Amino acid sequence: MLKAIIFDFDGVIQNFPEIVWRERKIFLRNHKVHLEKADLEILLGLTLEEQVIYINKKFKLSLVVDDLKKHRESISEIVDKEVKILEGVEDLILLLKNKKIKMAIASNKPLAAIERDLKKFNIYSKFDLILGKEDVKKPKPDPEIFFLAAKKLHVKPEECIMIEDAPYGIQGAKKAGMKTIGLYSSFHSSFPEADLCIKSLKELSWQKLSTLYSR
Repeated sequence: MLKAIIFDFDGVIQNFPEIVWRERKIFLRNHKVHLEKADLEILLGLTLEEQVIYINKKFKLSLVVDDLKKHRESISEIVDKEVKILEGVEDLILLLKNKKIKMAIASNKPLAAIERDLKKFNIYSKFDLILGKEDVKKPKPDPEIFFLAAKKLHVKPEECIMIEDAPYGIQGAKKAGMKTIGLYSSFHSSFPEADLCIKSLKELSWQKLSTLYSR
């Protein structure tokens, strides 16, 4: 029986990645770095520390985490102005509430940032559990955060469906034994390991979720 839906945050609940990577590409061009779609597919879903390692190794730079943090701070007004909840999120939350399905956020993003934006969108109280990067020792694709989410929700991993917009998240949830839904974006248009792929959360009816779970 399906008992819980677990959401990634950036790229599933809100459009944060689209804004930040648009601006970060401009920042990196000043360092003579031109990111291709293949780079973005890898970078999306990585922690800030992992992003720096990837960029430095591939482009032979010596950036530090503080460089990306300072850039993020410099575009905070742009992000705050443009960030928005993604289409279909509120309708899906209402559907799941009516069906008494537990809901959680499981993200590599800092917990304080997740909570801030959920409150901004007036959906903070809708979730039974919110997990951020501080809650686990190993980030996705390690399955730790997914096992922890199931444990805290008092459900089995196989009773959960995870909605992700990055392959790393799909891989981690699959390792935990969860069904997975891949949400397409301008970064990712293929999720070979996902049980279901969608273009928008609007596509998720109760029948579709039930059918996916019963496969």
